[in-house]
Formats: sequence, C-alpha cells, structure tokens
Amino acid sequence: MPVETPVSLENVTVANESEDTQFCGRKRVRSEDKWARNVRKRLRNSGLEYTSSRGDIRRARAIGPGCRVKCTKQCHSKIPADARLAVFHDF
Repeated sequence: MPVETPVSLENVTVANESEDTQFCGRKRVRSEDKWARNVRKRLRNSGLEYTSSRGDIRRARAIGPGCRVKCTKQCHSKIPADARLAVFHDF
C-alpha cells in the first residue's frame, strides 16, 4: 500500500492563475468593405479614380471621342452625343 507524504503548497504556483485574471474578449469582426483591396475594386468598378496596388493613381473613366466621319457604320450620325453620354453614365 502506498504511503502518502505531506506536500508543502507554499512553493507551488497555479499556472491558470494569470489566465483567469485576464479578460478574454471577443475576436474582432471582419469589415471586408474597409479592406484596401476591396475599396480599390469598388472604386475601379464604379469608374472612379483609385490607387492601384502598386501605388499608381488611376484616373476616373471618361467618355472618349466619338467615331470619325469616315466610320463605315456612321456612328456619329446615328447616335447623338447626349445618348452616348447617357449610356456611359448608365453603364
């Protein structure tokens, strides 16, 4: 039969003592809409000015010049300038 010896608890420290006193709050909530990559993507898709991942500033999209008079499909006479502008803004 094993004989029990008295153990002194004065020098024994509890390992969980420091963990119990700390506050274990919650993890942070992801806010993907504020991430730089997603902000760039949103600005690029909406046609606004944005900074690329390399740091280059990309200009906002702008409507380009229309077809010239020599266009075989005669786009300049079929589609007026205000209609082109409306399509550009709606797209």
